[in-house]
Amino acid sequence: MLYNLTIISDWGINSPYNSIFYGELLKRGINTNISVISNNVELKDFTDAYFLFSSSWHHFPENTIHLISVNSNINPENGFLYIKSFNHHFIAPNNGILYPFTKSNYLDLAIYKIINNDIPYSSFYELEYYIFAISNIYNQVLVDKWAQAIDDPKNIVPYFLPTPFFNKNIATGEVIHIDHFGNIITNFDIDFFKANLLNHKWQISLRHYKIYNLYNGYSDVEEQNIFAFFNSQYLLELGIKGFNASELLGVKKGDKIYIQVLS
Repeated sequence: MLYNLTIISDWGINSPYNSIFYGELLKRGINTNISVISNNVELKDFTDAYFLFSSSWHHFPENTIHLISVNSNINPENGFLYIKSFNHHFIAPNNGILYPFTKSNYLDLAIYKIINNDIPYSSFYELEYYIFAISNIYNQVLVDKWAQAIDDPKNIVPYFLPTPFFNKNIATGEVIHIDHFGNIITNFDIDFFKANLLNHKWQISLRHYKIYNLYNGYSDVEEQNIFAFFNSQYLLELGIKGFNASELLGVKKGDKIYIQVLS
């Protein structure tokens, strides 16, 4: 069986970790299609990593293996997770990076701790766990031969994504991702907007700009105009057509975004 493999990591672009990983796969005869979602996630930026993961994994065919390796040199006692569900495979350190996924889909997931007592702790010991798990999946080894079921969700390290909130006619959200074009992705999702803002007049404050309406997409926006719309991930996206809005406005990940109800 041919397995596809996706990677989201903080290994960096110009580093040996990527080639070490690919080389170890080839040594074991694992010649798979590899799609790098990103190798440039900032250390401990779980919010950005999870945005990339949640936006992309379901676009791949069944039996894809998804590796998420961010801040992965963790306490060995926490270990590494293997999750099987939706006919996909997920591998990640048990450090909170997949906690939002397990929390929202817990009843649909088979969750395991990868077990290999022969792997010693080292500066890149997570590589051995990843190769071990991928090899077993690739060779269709029964999961109970190399992983132990996790039956208690308390054994999964928690991480809570920043969520928007509404107080005194002002909704406060956060920038969670800046894309390649400098467009600004926020954590205002369409359900929050419908529940709190849909039936009101409102304004979005983005530095010295004010936005009073939503577009359907990029094609509806004239050059140099600032825009806001809900993107394909159903998250509020802001930008300036033809310009890098993040650089032009000095907006970065983690900045607050405010929507004020006017009436």
